[in-house]
Amino acid sequence: MKFISAWPIKIFSIACALSFLAAPSWCDNGKHQAKSTIIQQNGEGLARDLETDRVSIAKKSLENVTTTAGVRYAITDDTIIIGMDGHQVSAQKMLVPCDAEVSFEMEQGRRNAVYIKMKRIGRNASVLWTSEKAD
Repeated sequence: MKFISAWPIKIFSIACALSFLAAPSWCDNGKHQAKSTIIQQNGEGLARDLETDRVSIAKKSLENVTTTAGVRYAITDDTIIIGMDGHQVSAQKMLVPCDAEVSFEMEQGRRNAVYIKMKRIGRNASVLWTSEKAD
């Protein structure tokens, strides 16, 4: 019986271990980019003074997300929305209802969402828009 040399197996094992250890750093790039965008949007590279609320978002429209308590947060193209997988998604792809952390700034009595991080997706969640008209 002939034995196979162990060197190719050892080299392959080391290569697999190194790629396994490097994988988390590859995945973190999207998260760090989203957070640094908030800091750089100020223009001078200074962090904004943001408030953060943990909320249950029940509805979304082109201009707002609305919580189950009826609180509205204005959203724009600059609002950063992070999905459950840690990647940035558009408002159109945001699933509602969901539990989320909303970081916002107050401007003229209006809550402007800067950063929304989805924490839990509700049952029967969808990407559909909700009408702003009264029922």
